[in-house]
Amino acid sequence: MVLKMRGDSWTPWKPKTPESNKSVIPMLLQRLDNQAPSQHPDLPERPSVTARRFYYDTVGHGSQAALLCAWKAFGADHLVAGSDYPVLLAFETYRQTFHYIHESSLPAEDVDQILHHNAQILLGLEH
Repeated sequence: MVLKMRGDSWTPWKPKTPESNKSVIPMLLQRLDNQAPSQHPDLPERPSVTARRFYYDTVGHGSQAALLCAWKAFGADHLVAGSDYPVLLAFETYRQTFHYIHESSLPAEDVDQILHHNAQILLGLEH
């Protein structure tokens, strides 16, 4: 997906939310930057720059490590609270799904942004 979103074809339509905590994208950004240019020499920017244009959901089945990795890789302003409905309900309640974000070591203002503002910004809603 990152290699398909070239700078010359990027549109301002933002709702593209790969699941950060189920994918390995946050952990592979440096590898993509190192290896992709040799295989795709016409890239207008590093893959990590393109990847940071997306929004990512927080579904991680309570994994603090996954949430921290996504936060460090993409920043709080590109994480959106997610529930993975209905799959996650077999493992935890909605309360648990969002509580683990509250209980994370992320700064309080970043938790607030993730839980209460980013989805509205992404969808162009008043917040």
